[in-house]
Amino acid sequence: MKLFPAKDATALKKLLACAVDQDEVLSLNSLHGFLFCLATIPEPVHPSEWLPCVFGEEMIEVADEQEGKRLLAPLFMAYNRMVAESNQGELFFPFDMGNVRSADLERIRHWCYGFFTGTNLRPEVWGLPDIEEDLPEDAESDAEATEDEEEIAACMGVLMAVAFPERIPELLEDTPSGTEEALQQADEMEAKFFTLLPKAIQTLQEVARDYGRAKISPRPMGKVLHMPVRREEKKVGRNDPCPCGSGKKHKKCCGGN
Repeated sequence: MKLFPAKDATALKKLLACAVDQDEVLSLNSLHGFLFCLATIPEPVHPSEWLPCVFGEEMIEVADEQEGKRLLAPLFMAYNRMVAESNQGELFFPFDMGNVRSADLERIRHWCYGFFTGTNLRPEVWGLPDIEEDLPEDAESDAEATEDEEEIAACMGVLMAVAFPERIPELLEDTPSGTEEALQQADEMEAKFFTLLPKAIQTLQEVARDYGRAKISPRPMGKVLHMPVRREEKKVGRNDPCPCGSGKKHKKCCGGN
């Protein structure tokens, strides 16, 4: 399963190899998942915000600015292409889970890691807490979640279980960790998470689209504002009815002041 066209993949691998800190740079598969998530977010995210997520804080090492622009061009092209596909409703989970080979599982894990990294840039899109902010000590963690919140949490749980399989045993609360039974259950759960993954990603995309629609709501027709029009005031005669509506002549009412 090819995530990027062959020519683009070669150029992107070369770009990723320029990262100063190779321990921080995303893999090619993680990069696709990350860009996929960025394209799903219903508002622009500035490159200065997301490029450090790709390369690490030290970014890339190049000879000059011109070389940097040349190397980055395929990355921006891939991002713009996914954004266009997302806007047209044509951005889909890229793996065919019905024909996944064992060699593909690690690639899917990396893809999910990239997508998860992207969600941290705009956690509010999915109603997630900001990982950089500490919750207040008196926050109610046992508040009852709505049906939509539970569905989003379940989808994020599937995404994280695939991206971080080492955390799956934490879900086996009733089974002693390290036992053969626990290992077997973990394997069964992981297989189930892979099966649920395409639907989970689709749901997270739908949630993002709904979030975007809610933020861009049309102005109600009853509150349309018009350009103010300056009208020439009509002069009221002293014997004309007073414009205040009293019924008296203007000279004996407001005009007599």
